[in-house]
Amino acid sequence: VEVGLGLGYEAANWRAFADLRTGVAGHSSTVAVLGLDAKFRPTGRLTVSFGPRATFASDGYLDTYFGVGPEESAASGLAAYDPDGGLVSTGAELRAAWDFGNSWGVEGRLRYDRFRGDAADSPIVEQGEDGGASVSLMLTKRFSFGF
Repeated sequence: VEVGLGLGYEAANWRAFADLRTGVAGHSSTVAVLGLDAKFRPTGRLTVSFGPRATFASDGYLDTYFGVGPEESAASGLAAYDPDGGLVSTGAELRAAWDFGNSWGVEGRLRYDRFRGDAADSPIVEQGEDGGASVSLMLTKRFSFGF
């Protein structure tokens, strides 16, 4: 289970944001994502955005996903590796969102990230690819809370 918060500024044709989340049950790692998007609205219901991303994480996150402990090293043949927290990846994201109305919509994302820093130096990454793409499709519902 993770909790987080985000800060952002949005104008007519761009947005900047910073999201921070940390584990509260199951793990205690912290991850931050910074981004800047150019936004286009080809129609009243369609929003398309594109921009760079940078992901940072704590030691615990990098240990979990990029570290190789002594027992794992013995079992896998990979060199033992204890990464430090910091910059994990940089990349870009293309997003398209369609508004159905009544607070419902659908959103698709295509993202490419390249590992950086201690993540890129991990023996796990070195035996495979130094980056990767991801695709997601989501049904969305917007909630508003008045304060």
